Amino acid sequence: MKNMYLSKKISDGVSGFLKYHFACERGRVMNESFLLLAMADIINSSIDKGNMVKAGYAHHALNSVSNLGGRKRELDYAVFDFQGNLSIVAEAKWAGSSHCTFDNLIVDLFRLGLVKNNNQDVKCYFVLAGHSSKIKKLVFDSNYKPGSAASPIYFLNLNPVCVSTSGIAYSHAKSKINPNQSNVPNQICTELIRNGAKLPINSWERFECFVWEISV
Repeated sequence: MKNMYLSKKISDGVSGFLKYHFACERGRVMNESFLLLAMADIINSSIDKGNMVKAGYAHHALNSVSNLGGRKRELDYAVFDFQGNLSIVAEAKWAGSSHCTFDNLIVDLFRLGLVKNNNQDVKCYFVLAGHSSKIKKLVFDSNYKPGSAASPIYFLNLNPVCVSTSGIAYSHAKSKINPNQSNVPNQICTELIRNGAKLPINSWERFECFVWEISV
């Protein structure tokens, strides 16, 4: 199935897309919109015949609590098979944007965790792209201490990792998803599926794209 190679296509395709536009002197206007545009093209052209992609998909697992208020919680992209079953979801962040904070990043991971907890057959991907220095600072800088945690906690690592969600450092993120903090997975597991730079990362290009698969 073409869908099996989607994570590779996203990481390689987005990385190439960003490098191309940077070479065309568009670096100053590159942002999350650039990332989402590239992802839309790649996903739409990569899924199996008869599958369908939706942007801004309000999954019921994210909207089961009536007192959240405001607009419905949505995932950036969702893919449905020819029978209408959800098969893939993806969230994306642009490293360096004002809303790409550690807390907001965790909210995205928790959302993907809720969807995975609801249906283990759904592939859940988190995509992080942008300037290499911003990505390093956000998830690979050993001096970075998220929230109120006593030591660095890496949800997004080069190696597979499972992190408990019970700590007080994540209470704010959990409250954004569900004020009662029910149905939140006890742990979030991440595995780096592909990065456009290819490991090791000691010679990164100026712009990169990383894709992690999320499980619980």
